[in-house]
Amino acid sequence: MKAIGNGTINAAIFASLGCLFAIVFQSMAYWGPGMRWFWVGVILAYSSMFLSVLFAVMNRTMAKLNDLDIFIRVLSVIVVIFSGLWTTFVVAMWLG
Repeated sequence: MKAIGNGTINAAIFASLGCLFAIVFQSMAYWGPGMRWFWVGVILAYSSMFLSVLFAVMNRTMAKLNDLDIFIRVLSVIVVIFSGLWTTFVVAMWLG
């Protein structure tokens, strides 16, 4: 069995970080005066999600990937999609 690639591991790590920041950034609004930490959390969430998708699609030759690599990358992209939708929803509600 072939080992899991670095791009796959990085995609999973950044998808997890993006999901974590998507959940936590709402409470960051209460860390100090103003909305500075709220926006820091939003930027961290979106940048982690972007890096996850970047690592997931970085390797264009899918012939080199085994089934576990493909599964983890697809799962990472699904987590990023739901985290991105949640982050966008919460930002829209805070602004609305």
